[in-house]
Amino acid sequence: MSPEDLSDLIGLVYDSAFEDRPWQSLLDQMSQMFPGLGANVFAYEDEAALPEYTRTGDKGFFSQITSVDLMDQGVLVPEYLQLPASDSLFIADAFRHMRNGFVARSKHFFDEDVWVKGERFKKMLAPGVFKHIIHLKIEHVGAKGVIMGFAIPADPDLEAKIHDPLFHVLKLLSPHIVRASRLARAIALSKRATEAFGGFLDGIALPMLVSDENGRFLFANASGRRMLDRSDPLRLAAGGRLALGDS
Repeated sequence: MSPEDLSDLIGLVYDSAFEDRPWQSLLDQMSQMFPGLGANVFAYEDEAALPEYTRTGDKGFFSQITSVDLMDQGVLVPEYLQLPASDSLFIADAFRHMRNGFVARSKHFFDEDVWVKGERFKKMLAPGVFKHIIHLKIEHVGAKGVIMGFAIPADPDLEAKIHDPLFHVLKLLSPHIVRASRLARAIALSKRATEAFGGFLDGIALPMLVSDENGRFLFANASGRRMLDRSDPLRLAAGGRLALGDS
């Protein structure tokens, strides 16, 4: 991938985070870059994985929730993840202990002979003719988290073309995806707070207008906006200043 292509893809990351269906454009672009790829975004809460809410590609995967104990699936847990020693490990537990931006590969966490006999492979991947998954942890807040998932085609030639190049692209995009997600969430929270505050002020019957120290208009409640529309007794003058309607 050229520096220019990577720059364009990073720009798409930030645009995609603000879409009505977050990450749709990014997933669509990744699917075009790696034909045959399945891609989705899903959430988890407490110990349960939740249905996908954004997806792309020719075939869906993870549309049906498959809750399995990863220990029963022969998961190989690297020491650097510092997961607590346990007889059971559900997928949400594993995701919760990964840092935001971590890119996880099923090929790295499971012995392949064991993997293809497990419930996750049989119920999630095999029906779509996929074999392995790469997950990117976007964010975790409280008991909830968000994951971006990519299903790799089972065809050996396609797997060889897609798996490692996709992993390296995701490693490059990972910090930007995490940053864009935080930015989108912060702006959404700010917007909701502003709407709530505005609704409270709009409920006040008296006109209310706010200006800065130089008299430039900043904000008005509903009654204040109607007053400005009438230009009586105040109006907006040149430079956005508040002025008397007859001045």
